[in-house]
Amino acid sequence: MGLTDVINRMNNNDFNYQQKQPTTTNNTLSTMNTFYSHFINKASALRLASMLSLMVIFFAVGVGAAFAQTTYYVSKSGDDNFNGLSATESGANGPKLTIASAISAADEGDIISIETGDYAEAVSFAKRLTFTMRNSGTQDTIAVTSFAITGNDTVVFNQGDNTANRFVSQGTVQLGAGSDTDAKANLTVAANTFKINNGQTLDINGDSTTVSGSFVFPENISVSYEVLDSYTTGDELPSTFGTGSLTITADSTFTISKDITVGSLSINGSGVDGPAITAGTITIANTTDASSIAEHITGNIVFDGDDNFNFTLNDTLVGSISFASSAENTVSFLTSSDTAYVTGDVTVGANSTLNLKMASTLPLRLEGDFVNSGSVASDTTATIYFTGTADQTVSPGAASNTF
Repeated sequence: MGLTDVINRMNNNDFNYQQKQPTTTNNTLSTMNTFYSHFINKASALRLASMLSLMVIFFAVGVGAAFAQTTYYVSKSGDDNFNGLSATESGANGPKLTIASAISAADEGDIISIETGDYAEAVSFAKRLTFTMRNSGTQDTIAVTSFAITGNDTVVFNQGDNTANRFVSQGTVQLGAGSDTDAKANLTVAANTFKINNGQTLDINGDSTTVSGSFVFPENISVSYEVLDSYTTGDELPSTFGTGSLTITADSTFTISKDITVGSLSINGSGVDGPAITAGTITIANTTDASSIAEHITGNIVFDGDDNFNFTLNDTLVGSISFASSAENTVSFLTSSDTAYVTGDVTVGANSTLNLKMASTLPLRLEGDFVNSGSVASDTTATIYFTGTADQTVSPGAASNTF
């Protein structure tokens, strides 16, 4: 109820009071006492309404101050001795020369406005900030050596005054400081705003680290996860890695949210129990780097390309292993644990070779079919135990229980 509402209510009460008063002389004193009491109550109500109005004003001013943002400017022609509060030089006012100096001067929630240019610095911070870009001449990129958010903070990237503007990390991009659940980072990027250079690595650390909005991914990129609690990949995960690798170190459920093609794959647990990995189809191609799965995984593995590499399975794969129809490579299949198990089929493509290198003491257990349309080679110690039903299909050259 506002001040005007209170006054109107009091005025209405005056009217009702005047209508209901007795007209006899004997009630005159009572009438005056009632009127005086009513007058005092009205004055008190007015004072209360005024106080409430002032409280609303003070609260609004306080909230506005609490959420006020200061913009710090950075320019290749700037000076770190400037206060950073102006995009142009004027006395002590002027832009900072380095991004690090602007970040150091900023408080939580402030804005860092960076002029396009090449900044030979590693940007690393633990602070809630918004980054925006300003154009300088014809250049529309801001290049830094590397980029890291090392705290439990939310960071936003905007393109600024030109949709062609782009922030480029020439080295590793790190989000979060480690697997500690408190060391998470949340990054929001406008479309086509943040690019990672070719051949670099995106490190995701912390159970709640998230990316909203997609990076501009290069042809070849590696992505590494280090998490303890349940995690589902998001916009930070590319569909294709080129020759890059996917590395997952986890100790709980980990969900790969899309089908991906990687150069190499490494899945490991960080604790005694290990994680449970859920994926769609993971295609391994385009590299000679070894791949390994050391934890329980649900999904399908496909080998592709014409490069030869090693693949090690040391836990249960709830799914199948096959070669793409275009594959012309040799994959050496190894185990270094007695828990290697495939519930689905193993299928060798027409132009591919599967080289079995598991030791007799560390065999592969296969519940599905073993189908060879290409070539299968094996060391004399290679062993596959066929553990499926009586109608399980076994490739020619394999005995009923062992290869």
